[in-house]
Amino acid sequence: MSTRIVMISDTHSRTPRISQIPNGDVLIHAGDLLQDPQGIKTYQDEIKQLDWIKNASHSFKVVIGGNHDSFLGHLYNNPLAPDSAAKKAIQDAFSDTNHGFRYLQDEACEIVVRGHTWRVFGSPKSLKGNTYAFQHEPGTDPWMTDGKCIIPYNTDILIVHGPPLDLPPIGSQFLDRDQANPSGGDEKLASHIPIACKLVVCGHVHSGAGIGLRHHKGTGKEGRSWMLVNAAGVVSHYPAEPYEEDEMRSFRVVDLDHLTGLAKEIVWQDLKMVQPDLMAGNEMPANNSPVVRMS
Repeated sequence: MSTRIVMISDTHSRTPRISQIPNGDVLIHAGDLLQDPQGIKTYQDEIKQLDWIKNASHSFKVVIGGNHDSFLGHLYNNPLAPDSAAKKAIQDAFSDTNHGFRYLQDEACEIVVRGHTWRVFGSPKSLKGNTYAFQHEPGTDPWMTDGKCIIPYNTDILIVHGPPLDLPPIGSQFLDRDQANPSGGDEKLASHIPIACKLVVCGHVHSGAGIGLRHHKGTGKEGRSWMLVNAAGVVSHYPAEPYEEDEMRSFRVVDLDHLTGLAKEIVWQDLKMVQPDLMAGNEMPANNSPVVRMS
Protein backbone atom coordinates (compact mmCIF):
# COMPACT_ATOMS: atom_id res chain seq x y z
CA MET A 1 0.00 0.00 0.00
CA SER A 2 1.25 3.49 -0.77
CA THR A 3 0.42 7.19 -0.65
CA ARG A 4 0.40 9.11 -3.92
CA ILE A 5 1.91 12.59 -3.61
CA VAL A 6 1.43 15.23 -6.32
CA MET A 7 3.88 18.16 -6.27
CA ILE A 8 4.32 21.59 -7.86
CA SER A 9 6.20 24.77 -6.98
CA ASP A 10 6.86 28.21 -8.43
CA THR A 11 3.57 28.66 -10.24
CA HIS A 12 4.08 32.46 -10.02
CA SER A 13 0.39 33.43 -10.30
CA ARG A 14 -0.34 30.82 -12.99
CA THR A 15 -3.42 28.66 -12.45
CA PRO A 16 -3.60 25.11 -13.82
CA ARG A 17 -6.70 23.59 -15.31
CA ILE A 18 -8.23 20.89 -13.11
CA SER A 19 -7.59 18.38 -15.92
CA GLN A 20 -3.85 19.08 -15.60
CA ILE A 21 -3.68 18.07 -11.94
CA PRO A 22 -2.96 14.34 -11.45
CA ASN A 23 -5.11 12.49 -8.96
CA GLY A 24 -3.50 11.52 -5.68
CA ASP A 25 -3.80 11.54 -1.91
CA VAL A 26 -1.67 14.60 -1.11
CA LEU A 27 -1.10 17.79 -3.13
CA ILE A 28 2.01 19.82 -2.21
CA HIS A 29 2.84 23.37 -3.33
CA ALA A 30 6.44 24.26 -2.38
CA GLY A 31 6.18 28.04 -2.55
CA ASP A 32 6.19 31.04 -4.89
CA LEU A 33 2.48 30.93 -5.50
CA LEU A 34 2.79 34.51 -6.73
CA GLN A 35 4.88 36.40 -9.26
CA ASP A 36 4.61 39.79 -7.53
CA PRO A 37 7.02 39.94 -4.56
CA GLN A 38 6.25 43.52 -3.60
CA GLY A 39 2.66 42.96 -2.54
CA ILE A 40 1.02 45.19 -5.15
CA LYS A 41 -1.68 42.71 -6.15
CA THR A 42 -1.06 39.93 -3.68
CA TYR A 43 -4.43 39.38 -2.03
CA GLN A 44 -6.41 39.00 -5.24
CA ASP A 45 -3.79 36.77 -6.85
CA GLU A 46 -3.43 34.70 -3.71
CA ILE A 47 -7.15 33.99 -3.45
CA LYS A 48 -7.06 32.76 -7.06
CA GLN A 49 -4.09 30.51 -6.26
CA LEU A 50 -5.68 29.16 -3.10
CA ASP A 51 -8.95 28.43 -4.87
CA TRP A 52 -7.48 25.95 -7.34
CA ILE A 53 -5.56 24.24 -4.54
CA LYS A 54 -8.62 24.08 -2.27
CA ASN A 55 -10.81 22.73 -5.06
CA ALA A 56 -8.42 19.93 -6.02
CA SER A 57 -9.67 16.43 -5.24
CA HIS A 58 -6.76 15.42 -2.98
CA SER A 59 -7.55 14.59 0.64
CA PHE A 60 -4.70 16.77 1.87
CA LYS A 61 -3.20 19.95 0.43
CA VAL A 62 0.04 21.19 2.02
CA VAL A 63 1.32 24.66 1.10
CA ILE A 64 4.40 26.69 2.04
CA GLY A 65 5.46 30.17 1.00
CA GLY A 66 8.46 31.25 -1.05
CA ASN A 67 10.59 34.32 -1.59
CA HIS A 68 7.95 35.83 -3.92
CA ASP A 69 5.20 35.37 -1.30
CA SER A 70 6.01 38.45 0.78
CA PHE A 71 2.37 38.87 1.75
CA LEU A 72 2.56 35.65 3.80
CA GLY A 73 5.26 37.05 6.04
CA HIS A 74 3.19 40.21 6.38
CA LEU A 75 0.07 38.28 7.32
CA TYR A 76 1.60 35.85 9.74
CA ASN A 77 4.38 37.94 11.29
CA ASN A 78 2.45 41.18 11.73
CA PRO A 79 -0.76 40.70 13.74
CA LEU A 80 -1.47 44.44 13.45
CA ALA A 81 -1.55 44.38 9.65
CA PRO A 82 -4.58 46.24 8.26
CA ASP A 83 -7.56 43.96 7.86
CA SER A 84 -9.61 43.53 4.72
CA ALA A 85 -12.16 41.16 3.27
CA ALA A 86 -9.52 39.72 0.95
CA LYS A 87 -7.05 39.21 3.76
CA LYS A 88 -9.71 37.49 5.87
CA ALA A 89 -10.55 35.22 2.94
CA ILE A 90 -6.91 34.16 2.73
CA GLN A 91 -6.69 33.54 6.46
CA ASP A 92 -9.92 31.54 6.35
CA ALA A 93 -8.58 29.48 3.46
CA PHE A 94 -5.44 28.60 5.37
CA SER A 95 -7.47 27.52 8.39
CA ASP A 96 -9.97 25.51 6.34
CA THR A 97 -9.34 21.95 7.49
CA ASN A 98 -12.59 20.85 5.83
CA HIS A 99 -10.66 20.88 2.56
CA GLY A 100 -7.65 19.13 4.13
CA PHE A 101 -5.69 22.38 3.78
CA ARG A 102 -2.43 22.86 5.70
CA TYR A 103 -0.21 25.95 5.55
CA LEU A 104 3.21 25.37 7.13
CA GLN A 105 5.65 28.14 8.07
CA ASP A 106 8.51 26.42 9.93
CA GLU A 107 5.89 24.05 11.29
CA ALA A 108 5.09 20.35 11.35
CA CYS A 109 1.86 18.45 10.85
CA GLU A 110 0.73 14.85 10.52
CA ILE A 111 -1.40 13.46 7.73
CA VAL A 112 -3.02 10.04 7.82
CA VAL A 113 -3.64 8.16 4.58
CA ARG A 114 -5.34 4.76 4.73
CA GLY A 115 -4.23 4.29 8.31
CA HIS A 116 -0.60 5.32 7.74
CA THR A 117 0.74 8.47 9.40
CA TRP A 118 3.23 10.71 7.59
CA ARG A 119 5.07 13.41 9.55
CA VAL A 120 5.51 16.55 7.44
CA PHE A 121 7.61 19.67 8.04
CA GLY A 122 7.34 22.78 5.86
CA SER A 123 9.47 25.92 5.61
CA PRO A 124 9.46 28.88 3.16
CA LYS A 125 13.20 29.53 3.60
CA SER A 126 15.71 29.92 0.75
CA LEU A 127 19.22 31.30 0.34
CA LYS A 128 19.32 35.06 -0.10
CA GLY A 129 19.45 36.21 -3.69
CA ASN A 130 17.39 39.39 -3.36
CA THR A 131 15.52 41.33 -0.69
CA TYR A 132 12.36 39.28 -0.87
CA ALA A 133 10.69 37.13 1.80
CA PHE A 134 11.96 34.29 4.00
CA GLN A 135 15.59 34.44 2.84
CA HIS A 136 18.87 34.03 4.72
CA GLU A 137 22.54 34.65 4.00
CA PRO A 138 24.66 31.77 2.68
CA GLY A 139 26.71 30.23 5.46
CA THR A 140 24.18 31.07 8.17
CA ASP A 141 22.13 28.34 9.79
CA PRO A 142 18.49 29.37 10.31
CA TRP A 143 17.62 25.72 10.87
CA MET A 144 19.10 25.83 14.38
CA THR A 145 17.42 27.67 17.25
CA ASP A 146 18.77 27.55 20.81
CA GLY A 147 21.05 24.69 19.84
CA LYS A 148 18.22 22.58 18.43
CA CYS A 149 17.25 21.86 14.83
CA ILE A 150 13.78 23.15 13.98
CA ILE A 151 13.22 20.17 11.64
CA PRO A 152 11.91 17.29 13.79
CA TYR A 153 14.14 14.21 13.76
CA ASN A 154 11.24 11.96 12.74
CA THR A 155 10.18 13.98 9.67
CA ASP A 156 9.09 11.76 6.77
CA ILE A 157 8.35 14.49 4.22
CA LEU A 158 10.35 17.73 4.19
CA ILE A 159 8.96 20.63 2.15
CA VAL A 160 11.27 23.64 1.68
CA HIS A 161 11.20 26.40 -0.89
CA GLY A 162 14.95 26.56 -1.48
CA PRO A 163 16.73 23.29 -2.29
CA PRO A 164 19.39 21.69 -0.12
CA LEU A 165 22.91 21.44 -1.52
CA ASP A 166 22.65 18.62 -4.04
CA LEU A 167 25.47 16.12 -4.55
CA PRO A 168 23.97 13.78 -7.14
CA PRO A 169 25.56 10.57 -8.39
CA ILE A 170 28.05 11.03 -11.23
CA GLY A 171 26.22 11.69 -14.47
CA SER A 172 22.98 12.76 -12.78
CA GLN A 173 21.35 16.19 -12.96
CA PHE A 174 21.99 18.78 -10.25
CA LEU A 175 18.60 19.84 -8.87
CA ASP A 176 19.85 22.85 -6.91
CA ARG A 177 21.46 25.20 -9.43
CA ASP A 178 20.94 27.14 -12.64
CA GLN A 179 22.13 30.35 -14.28
CA ALA A 180 20.62 32.47 -11.51
CA ASN A 181 21.85 30.16 -8.72
CA PRO A 182 25.21 28.80 -9.93
CA SER A 183 26.62 28.00 -6.50
CA GLY A 184 23.96 25.47 -5.61
CA GLY A 185 21.62 24.89 -2.70
CA ASP A 186 21.76 25.28 1.06
CA GLU A 187 24.64 23.29 2.59
CA LYS A 188 23.33 23.77 6.13
CA LEU A 189 19.91 22.46 5.16
CA ALA A 190 21.50 19.41 3.55
CA SER A 191 23.27 18.61 6.81
CA HIS A 192 19.97 18.73 8.73
CA ILE A 193 17.89 16.37 6.58
CA PRO A 194 16.68 13.80 9.12
CA ILE A 195 17.69 10.18 8.71
CA ALA A 196 13.98 9.29 8.82
CA CYS A 197 13.23 11.50 5.81
CA LYS A 198 11.89 9.75 2.71
CA LEU A 199 11.01 12.71 0.49
CA VAL A 200 12.34 16.27 0.15
CA VAL A 201 10.22 18.63 -1.98
CA CYS A 202 11.58 22.02 -3.06
CA GLY A 203 11.52 24.57 -5.89
CA HIS A 204 13.00 28.07 -6.27
CA VAL A 205 15.72 27.07 -8.77
CA HIS A 206 13.61 26.91 -11.89
CA SER A 207 15.79 25.13 -14.43
CA GLY A 208 17.01 22.74 -11.74
CA ALA A 209 13.58 21.10 -11.86
CA GLY A 210 13.75 17.34 -11.74
CA ILE A 211 13.67 14.29 -9.52
CA GLY A 212 16.32 11.91 -8.26
CA LEU A 213 17.26 9.38 -5.59
CA ARG A 214 19.81 10.57 -3.05
CA HIS A 215 21.63 8.81 -0.21
CA HIS A 216 22.17 9.94 3.35
CA LYS A 217 25.77 10.60 4.28
CA GLY A 218 27.39 10.55 7.69
CA THR A 219 27.83 8.15 10.58
CA GLY A 220 24.91 5.79 10.93
CA LYS A 221 23.17 7.08 7.80
CA GLU A 222 24.90 5.04 5.11
CA GLY A 223 22.64 2.92 2.97
CA ARG A 224 19.51 4.96 3.58
CA SER A 225 18.03 6.77 0.62
CA TRP A 226 15.53 9.57 0.02
CA MET A 227 13.92 11.17 -2.99
CA LEU A 228 14.72 14.78 -3.90
CA VAL A 229 12.09 16.56 -6.01
CA ASN A 230 12.58 20.04 -7.42
CA ALA A 231 8.99 20.69 -8.48
CA ALA A 232 9.52 24.17 -10.00
CA GLY A 233 6.80 24.91 -12.52
CA VAL A 234 8.01 27.89 -14.55
CA VAL A 235 10.19 26.95 -17.51
CA SER A 236 12.39 30.05 -17.88
CA HIS A 237 15.81 30.57 -16.29
CA TYR A 238 14.57 33.51 -14.23
CA PRO A 239 15.85 36.21 -14.06
CA ALA A 240 18.04 35.65 -17.12
CA GLU A 241 14.96 35.15 -19.30
CA PRO A 242 11.42 36.52 -19.07
CA TYR A 243 8.61 34.19 -18.09
CA GLU A 244 6.53 32.80 -20.89
CA GLU A 245 2.94 33.86 -20.31
CA ASP A 246 1.47 30.38 -20.13
CA GLU A 247 4.12 27.69 -20.26
CA MET A 248 4.68 25.55 -17.19
CA ARG A 249 6.12 22.15 -16.41
CA SER A 250 3.63 19.55 -15.33
CA PHE A 251 3.23 18.23 -11.80
CA ARG A 252 5.62 15.71 -10.26
CA VAL A 253 4.18 12.52 -8.80
CA VAL A 254 5.63 9.90 -6.46
CA ASP A 255 4.22 6.97 -4.54
CA LEU A 256 5.50 6.52 -0.97
CA ASP A 257 5.34 2.91 0.16
CA HIS A 258 3.72 2.51 3.59
CA LEU A 259 5.91 -0.45 4.58
CA THR A 260 9.36 0.52 3.31
CA GLY A 261 8.99 4.29 2.99
CA LEU A 262 10.63 4.10 -0.43
CA ALA A 263 9.56 6.67 -3.01
CA LYS A 264 8.79 5.68 -6.59
CA GLU A 265 8.40 8.24 -9.36
CA ILE A 266 5.20 7.95 -11.38
CA VAL A 267 5.87 9.24 -14.88
CA TRP A 268 3.35 11.60 -16.46
CA GLN A 269 2.67 9.30 -19.43
CA ASP A 270 1.20 6.72 -17.06
CA LEU A 271 -1.24 9.30 -15.73
CA LYS A 272 -2.37 10.59 -19.14
CA MET A 273 -2.77 13.91 -17.38
CA VAL A 274 -2.02 16.20 -20.32
CA GLN A 275 -4.17 16.32 -23.40
CA PRO A 276 -2.25 16.64 -26.71
CA ASP A 277 -3.72 20.06 -27.40
CA LEU A 278 -2.24 21.34 -24.16
CA MET A 279 1.32 20.53 -25.19
CA ALA A 280 3.48 23.48 -26.26
CA GLY A 281 4.80 22.13 -29.54
CA ASN A 282 7.65 19.67 -29.12
CA GLU A 283 9.52 21.62 -26.45
CA MET A 284 10.60 19.33 -23.62
CA PRO A 285 12.74 20.41 -20.67
CA ALA A 286 15.83 18.37 -19.88
CA ASN A 287 14.02 16.58 -17.06
CA ASN A 288 11.44 15.10 -19.47
CA SER A 289 8.55 16.84 -17.75
CA PRO A 290 6.10 18.04 -20.41
CA VAL A 291 5.40 21.70 -20.94
CA VAL A 292 1.71 22.50 -20.53
CA ARG A 293 -0.41 25.60 -20.94
CA MET A 294 -1.61 27.36 -17.82
CA SER A 295 -4.39 29.92 -17.64
